[in-house]
Amino acid sequence: MRVHNPGHGDLVPVTAVAVIAVIGAAALYFMNFGPQNEVPHGISMITAAVVDQAGATVLPTQPAR
Repeated sequence: MRVHNPGHGDLVPVTAVAVIAVIGAAALYFMNFGPQNEVPHGISMITAAVVDQAGATVLPTQPAR
């Protein structure tokens, strides 16, 4: 009968969890601070979807100075 040897192979699950956590944190950071979801004219995708659903047309304006 084999007896469990503490320390032998116990780092594999811990390493896997650490890698998954780092990848998840990097993905969340990139989604939050990465490129914004905008169509080429500077209109957000949500605005474009709402305007399209309403059947209207939106034109970008110049920012106030």
